[in-house]
Amino acid sequence: MVELGGVVFVLEGGYNSDVLSRGGSRLLIDIMSNKDVEINEEVAQTDPRIMARVNSVIRDVINIQRNYWRLA
Repeated sequence: MVELGGVVFVLEGGYNSDVLSRGGSRLLIDIMSNKDVEINEEVAQTDPRIMARVNSVIRDVINIQRNYWRLA
C-alpha cells in the first residue's frame, strides 16, 4: 500500500512583488510549520487606478459568466 500525504501550495498569478520580496512565501512555510513568526500588519497599498481596472474586469467576467452560471 502506498500512502501519500502532505500539503502543496501553489502561487498562482497576481503576485505582489513587494509582498513576496518581504518574505510572504517564507512566512507561509513558517506558519504551516508551527514556527513562531512575527507578522507585520502593514497593508500593501494598490494604486486606485489599478483597483478600478481590476473591479471593471471582475464585473465584465461576471456579466459574461451569467450566460452559463447562476450568479448572484
